[in-house]
Amino acid sequence: MAENPYQAPNAPVADAIEATAPRPASVTAALVLIAIAALLTGIQIASNFSRMYNGEMSALDLLLQILAVAALVVAGFQLFKRHGWARWLLLVLALWRVVMFCYALSVFSRMYGGMFPYLGSTIASIALVPVLLAIAAYLVLVPARAWFART
Repeated sequence: MAENPYQAPNAPVADAIEATAPRPASVTAALVLIAIAALLTGIQIASNFSRMYNGEMSALDLLLQILAVAALVVAGFQLFKRHGWARWLLLVLALWRVVMFCYALSVFSRMYGGMFPYLGSTIASIALVPVLLAIAAYLVLVPARAWFART
């Protein structure tokens, strides 16, 4: 019997499915911290719309905040999918938030001067997202390094 040129090949054509290790607890914790940080930043953005309409904030600043949250969500989804480059994106976002926090502290110290020690709750609320992102970046860069390594 002649071979049919339209017949599917007998050899397997797909790559073998490799057994993947379960997600480490540090990555799961980092994903939870990223979700909390994105949620808190989203709430802050929603409250900033009125400031934009009053002229206290520029639309460009609001757009940059929205893009930063979008980048954070992308980093979270890509970390979930085990893409190593997302760890570095998360590190950049965390460093950016830490730098912005330091800038906010310098502005507060100039604006409020003697009242600066009484602004603890305001400073703590501003520091929460950078701290969450810094912890998440550490968790995916150090303890989970082997899980993201290519085999």
